[in-house]
Amino acid sequence: HYRVAVCYPNSYHIGMSNLGFLSVFHRLSSTNGIKVVRFFLERDGKLFSPELNTAKIYTKSESSGNLSGFDVLLFSVSFEMDYLNIVRMLKLSGIEPASHRRNNQDPLIITGGIAVTANPVPMSIISDIVYRGDMEISLFPLIELLFEKKFRKSEELLSDVSKLQGMYLKGTSLGIPGRSVKKKEISPAHSVIITNNTVFANRFLVEIARGCKNSCRFCMTRTSNFPPRSISKDEILEVSYRALKFTKMVGLIAPVVNDNPELSNIVTDLNKNSMKVSFSSLRADSFTEELAMLIKINGQKSITFAPETGSDNLRKKIGKMLKNNQILKSVELSIRYGIRNIRFYFMYGLPFEEWEDIEAINYLVNNAMKIAGKGINFHLSINPFIPKLNTPFGKEKIKNLEYYRNVKKYLLRKFTHNADEKGLTLRFESLKSIYTHYYLSTGGEKTGYYLAEGSFEKSLRMIERDFLKLYNSGISPDEY
Repeated sequence: HYRVAVCYPNSYHIGMSNLGFLSVFHRLSSTNGIKVVRFFLERDGKLFSPELNTAKIYTKSESSGNLSGFDVLLFSVSFEMDYLNIVRMLKLSGIEPASHRRNNQDPLIITGGIAVTANPVPMSIISDIVYRGDMEISLFPLIELLFEKKFRKSEELLSDVSKLQGMYLKGTSLGIPGRSVKKKEISPAHSVIITNNTVFANRFLVEIARGCKNSCRFCMTRTSNFPPRSISKDEILEVSYRALKFTKMVGLIAPVVNDNPELSNIVTDLNKNSMKVSFSSLRADSFTEELAMLIKINGQKSITFAPETGSDNLRKKIGKMLKNNQILKSVELSIRYGIRNIRFYFMYGLPFEEWEDIEAINYLVNNAMKIAGKGINFHLSINPFIPKLNTPFGKEKIKNLEYYRNVKKYLLRKFTHNADEKGLTLRFESLKSIYTHYYLSTGGEKTGYYLAEGSFEKSLRMIERDFLKLYNSGISPDEY
């Protein structure tokens, strides 16, 4: 058997909530001739593998838990900041992060996920192969090639891999990701292990749609997964009923759950089989009384909407055709049907943004809270806009640090006055990480070399300082 480590460069709690990661693990585990093990990087800086039933820092001599003892390391990465964790996982196992310094006796490293689908260049310095796009397109052709070449890195293997759709190797043309998988080719991603140590505790998660109807100019979902495709009710029910012996709780997952036209029938049939359903992010402009009733029947007390901004005008400019009156109507419906917790996602530092658009966030939230009345909790997640390559806003510049500080200071002043009394909580991403995130998201090979050669020995604070210096020096990600 060839040994493959499927790695998530963050904690077990986060990784086991990621359907892409779980799907790859499931597909490879079902392939004859491969022994598959999961690895995570826990918050205490230690590697953890459930299959090896251990949690410690591995050294090169401990082959049972050492990543260097595997033939292939396959990293699933959703967030650019986790690139730093990939380097740490390699270093903890005594593996050279820079691809050009490894030989065919070292593990072959493959990286996939939405982050590298948007921009594969920085990670191509660390990975031998970067996989872009839907898993169904090229995963099995890639595995066949690995079997042919005995899971060893060689010029011949890399040459053959480069001909597969969606593959990126260092120095090749960036282009756009491989085609989106056709509707009939989709195999709905779903949980393969039920655990309480995850964001969706003890729930069976199942994908019900892929892609999005919106044309948001900042979002990678439209670029990497167009056109939007709904998975059929029969397929969703078939995989969900398999979980009945383990749990009666099902989580429906999609970029926008209510984009699936069969949603009502799916939920009704699951309920008839004594399964309770929860819903991920919903579209406010298609949130109906029927859907609100289904949420109430299933006992869900929280709901999430993504206004992005408080301004109709700015929302239109960024390609999100959603109006404040639709958001407020959805809030009113939610409250009427028993929802007690409402989460809003906002961004700031967007292209075309004026100060009045920042003020509009305050107005929208205050109006929503007036509609809701007492006893309703609002949770605001307010994060800076970070460009994603291969989107219409992929080449946009971000703001200077003073601007972000002023926005945060203004919103904190507006929202934290009597926040506890009003049932309002706020979460801001650290301002110090903005510039690191910016370069990891849109940078080039120099960013990758920085990661491979210098990041492990530095603290996160030092890394953040380095990237802020780059920005202040006028060196754009195009140059780095």
